[in-house]
Amino acid sequence: MLKFSFQRFIFRHKLNILFYLLTLLQFSSVLAQSEFPYVPDTVKSGDIIKQFTKFKVDDKFVDAECGYIIVPENRSNPNSNLIKVAFVRFKSKLRKSLPPVFFLGGGPGSESIQFARRKFIFFNLTRWMAGDVIIFDQRGVGESLPSLSCHEYDFQHDKPYSREEINQHIAQTTLKCRERLINQGIDLTGYNTFEIVEDIETIRLGLGYEKINLLSVSYGTLVAYNYIKKHESKVNRAIFDGFQNPSQPYFIHPEIYQRKLEQLAELCAKNQYCSEHKLNFLKTMEVVLANLAVNPVQLTIPHPETGEPTSIGISKAQAQYATYFSMGFRDGIEMIPIAFYKAQEGDYTKLAQLILQLPSFPAHQGMAASVVCSEGLPEKYAPIMQAEANESILEDIPMWMGAGDICSIWGVPPVNSSFLKPVSSKAPVLFINGTLDPITPIENTFEIIDNFPNARHLILEGGAHYDHFVVTLATMRYGLKFLCNHEVNSKTVKVNIRFKTDIHRK
Repeated sequence: MLKFSFQRFIFRHKLNILFYLLTLLQFSSVLAQSEFPYVPDTVKSGDIIKQFTKFKVDDKFVDAECGYIIVPENRSNPNSNLIKVAFVRFKSKLRKSLPPVFFLGGGPGSESIQFARRKFIFFNLTRWMAGDVIIFDQRGVGESLPSLSCHEYDFQHDKPYSREEINQHIAQTTLKCRERLINQGIDLTGYNTFEIVEDIETIRLGLGYEKINLLSVSYGTLVAYNYIKKHESKVNRAIFDGFQNPSQPYFIHPEIYQRKLEQLAELCAKNQYCSEHKLNFLKTMEVVLANLAVNPVQLTIPHPETGEPTSIGISKAQAQYATYFSMGFRDGIEMIPIAFYKAQEGDYTKLAQLILQLPSFPAHQGMAASVVCSEGLPEKYAPIMQAEANESILEDIPMWMGAGDICSIWGVPPVNSSFLKPVSSKAPVLFINGTLDPITPIENTFEIIDNFPNARHLILEGGAHYDHFVVTLATMRYGLKFLCNHEVNSKTVKVNIRFKTDIHRK
């Protein structure tokens, strides 16, 4: 009886069952493709898929062309998968406009499209541009597909952690991320600067531009530099804001960090707050770090965004890492001396606020791992940097937070050595540097600027790494004149340091 009823049910409802099975299969297919997009046979490399005509900036929508361009995942592989690179184009309203501006974000692995959704960033990028503005997410990042984001890395500084514990967490989560991405069919060797350069060229061709301007920041300057190396005739002008050294691009010398901390100490000594409290910044740092090495601290502070009580641990390694990271931002630079001064008095609240600002880099982004590990430091520099670390107050933090053991785990081969070769170009280039920037120090520009006879140099005295074209008014005005083909002269602009007790950067 049971068997008969079941057969009759199947017979009566076979069309409905078939419909549900097909729906389930289709839904499962969509889920399987969510990490690695399906590109139909009718779509080929170079095709543009336009999706939206509006772009959300904070809580408002503005006119824009939003979509994807189809590119090979690995151009050296004739059987490569096709992937999607997301872009947004803001069309100029002028009848006769200048070449478009391509914004090349940092990282590697920064989300440029999300960056542009902030109102003042969008306003500064598009307000006075006399041509179209194109923003795109690097392959594997943000709205580009597939995503190489490593969600496995979820490190919480909820208690004091030693350097060994942090390294172990990075290694374990990096391995898990790598295995997941490979199981999805992602070719990790297809994510590097060479491929991004050709993505830009594909976008240029797809959107129909003869020449373009390049507005690059941090890692984006290395992309722009290599784009000029490969496609110089297509470049009208370029801005290198925080120039990344192509000979050793992703590793920060401990000696440079030490030197920038010494510069910060000199500025602090001239500051009213520091002088009133007789604050010897570097000596204070040494005392606090020595104490934390023996007696790490655990405390609870209000979260700066939610106000919720948040448990924070402070070990010597975490304090060093917070200093390393905060040196890249003006708000961080202006708070570091006060944070260590308060810690010496027994109040670790400000130092805990710095730790709360820490990102999940380097293991959060598979794109960054692929780029850094395939294009990173030549082995000959490693002993030099280790010797420098022995003389630095941050020790080898700039080295291991830049890569650690990631590269031995990530397993991508090095790119062709031509990547490291310098380029000479007559293209007009504006170099922008902050004198307190330890990540892309001004020495990088001094090393290469003579290869650009039509270059100009804007020096921000007291400027940090993230005093970018799009966030510093004086820099923005100067850069806009340059991109609009006006003649500008090299000059130095003073940026005031105002030591404070709270971080304002979000």
